[in-house]
Amino acid sequence: MNKAYLSIGSNLNDRYINIKKCISMLERSRLHILKQSSIYETEPVGNTDQKFFYNIVIYVQTSLKILDFFKITQDIELKMGRKQSQPRNSSRIIDIDILTFTDKIMNSDSLILPHPRLHTRKFVLIPWSEIGNKFIVPSHNKSVDTLLKNVKDFSKVCKLNI
Repeated sequence: MNKAYLSIGSNLNDRYINIKKCISMLERSRLHILKQSSIYETEPVGNTDQKFFYNIVIYVQTSLKILDFFKITQDIELKMGRKQSQPRNSSRIIDIDILTFTDKIMNSDSLILPHPRLHTRKFVLIPWSEIGNKFIVPSHNKSVDTLLKNVKDFSKVCKLNI
């Protein structure tokens, strides 16, 4: 079995419903959710002229191979209404990023693992730390907590009580 950490975000329409619907669709796609962080409201990074995001990190187990797993995440984004050619850091109904997949290190045109910007984003590291703070990130050889302590991101990240 393979284990993966995913970051899920939304800042269009009902962000909470989008996150819940995405998780439900993932659960029906040959994966089992082992842990789930709280939902955080986060300031947009890059393009700050947009609504704040809701973000969550989940830890999953699957028998799928990495490219099949990646295709499922892409298909869910499309089914939920995400446009294929959206500019980076733009508003989106749903965004699913594979942070890590087992201990795989990969660099292809379509997928880079671990996610290339995970160590620079508080909106990823704070919820991830809640459920996997001691996890050693492949290629960084540092724990999630260590990456969080060293992050230079000063954006707002607030845990929600929902």
